[in-house]
Parts: sequence; C-alpha cells; structure tokens
Amino acid sequence: MKILAYIIAGLAALLGAGYVWLMFNGTTSLSREALSEYEYETLTLPGPMQVNYRVLGNPDGPAVLMIHGAGGSLDDWKPWLPALEGKYRLHLVDFPGHGLTDPLINERYRPSRFAEFIRDVVNELGLKDFTIIAHSFGGDSALRYALAYPDQPKAMVLVASGGFRPPDDKIPEDEKELAIWAKLGLSRTLLPFLQNRDVVRETVDLYFYNKSANTDAYVDKVYNLLRYKKNRGVMVELLAHSLNAYVNVSGLDRLTFPTLVLWGDKDPVVPLEFARKFEHELPDVRLKVYPNVGHMVFMENTEQSAADVTDFLHEVYQGDD
Repeated sequence: MKILAYIIAGLAALLGAGYVWLMFNGTTSLSREALSEYEYETLTLPGPMQVNYRVLGNPDGPAVLMIHGAGGSLDDWKPWLPALEGKYRLHLVDFPGHGLTDPLINERYRPSRFAEFIRDVVNELGLKDFTIIAHSFGGDSALRYALAYPDQPKAMVLVASGGFRPPDDKIPEDEKELAIWAKLGLSRTLLPFLQNRDVVRETVDLYFYNKSANTDAYVDKVYNLLRYKKNRGVMVELLAHSLNAYVNVSGLDRLTFPTLVLWGDKDPVVPLEFARKFEHELPDVRLKVYPNVGHMVFMENTEQSAADVTDFLHEVYQGDD
C-alpha cells in the first residue's frame, strides 16, 4: 500500500508541476470569433447541440453527406469539392467536439454515439436517397449508422475507414502510453495544452506518405481547431476509448447497397488488410488501392480518387437522371 501511495503522490506532483508549467508555457485556447474562417451554418440537434455544417453544390442534385475523420473537420474535404459540387448537393458537418460543433456532455466519444449523431443529422436535414462519404473514424461511425439503418443510405464511400481494432503490435507505443494517461481525468485536462504547432505538424505528418501534401494551411487548420476553447481535450477522450474500450463492427453482410472503398497502400493508421476485410464482407463492393499513398487519400491522390468517386456516384445515380 505504501508503494501505491508513493505512486499516487508522485503522479499528483507531476500533474501539479504540469499545471504550473502551463501557466507560463501552455498553448492558449481560441474563441469561436478567432476561428470564424472555419464557421459556416448552424444546425441545431436534440440536446441541444449546435452543429457547424455547410451545404453547397447543385441544389437539384442527389444528396451526399460527407463525414470527416477523428481530429479533422468538414474543410478536410476541400480537395474533392470541385469535382463533386457541379452535380451533387453536398452536406458537410463537423463531428461533435470537432471543428466548431459543440462537444458531448457527460458522454463517451465512441463510434456508436457518433452513429447516433449521423442519424440526427440525416433526420434534421431530411436526406433521402443519399450517399455517405466518410473517412477513417468517420467511416467507422458511418458503418455503425448504416448497420442500424441499412435501408436509409443509397450508397457509401469509405476512405481509409476504421471498423476494426488494429493488432497491438501495430499500435504505436506513444499512442498506447497516451491512452493510459487518458484514463486519468486530471491528465485529460492537462494533455491538450501540451501540443504546440511543431508537435501538431509532426503528428499530422505521420498520416501522410507523401509529406509534401501536408500543407502549412492544413497544419494551421488542425492546430487552430484543436485549441477551440469548447472542444479542448476531445481528442484525448476519443483516443482513450479507441484503445481501451473498442468493439469491432460486425454484420457487414447486411449492407447490400453499393460501397466504394478507397485506400492507400502505405497507410500507417489503418492497415490495408482492413480494406481486404471490407472487400470480403460487404456484398456489393468495389475496392481501389492507390500505390504510394498514405491515410489522407483525398489530399495525397486528389485527382484520381476524386475521379473514382465521381464515376461511382454516376453509376449509383445514372438511373435517376
């Protein structure tokens, strides 16, 4: 018991010292006004939750709902917009606790909760015969939404999607350590303030195989939105769940609508074997694998991936023309 007491005392001292350090060196939080360049329209969901969202494109075109990944925002999809907005009505949203959307209150940041968020967005916007395009954690959440409401989407595009927990030997040691720290309530308050812009760039770089595609503007966006006062600490919460209490998706054979799966063969976040699992388990699936591309497919291989998406959507909706 004495050893445990020493450990607790040492941890408390460490965190206390961290707070003192933060008083002089921690990164500052940003107000919504300071982040106005990332603000679009506001959608109010039950709760109530204020959601930052954007609608653009052809007002008479088929509906497309675009869901970003963990740590991202609706502006992540900008590289694909020129290829899609001429024909489709695009609906882009910031996830809870991401971008400028409100955080969850007294709820866990888990894919099943984000699936409920997608349901609420679909209902509030009145989307019918729509396609979901979703990246990474967003794909994980979109799959769980579709499994709960398999008759609602007309089609789906999964980009480097989650859905399965990677083997322990493929999870970076620093993420495992962070997940352990994330279990501690006090550290969840402390950790978000330790990220400066250089740390964010190094972290974001890991998602790219082609580092040149990771622009200064993209790093600035990620860094700025991570400091949004309302949402600080969300990424720590999300990581804590993703490694400590994750449940794989199952029952994919029930999703009979057409699905396009896009993947980079050098993805360091979600292994290519996940793409093969989707190809094997989804009944109506097309898989595109891009050589020498990492996790950020739409940024690293914009032209080809956008063309593949537009070809797929044309096939899905050609009978509706």
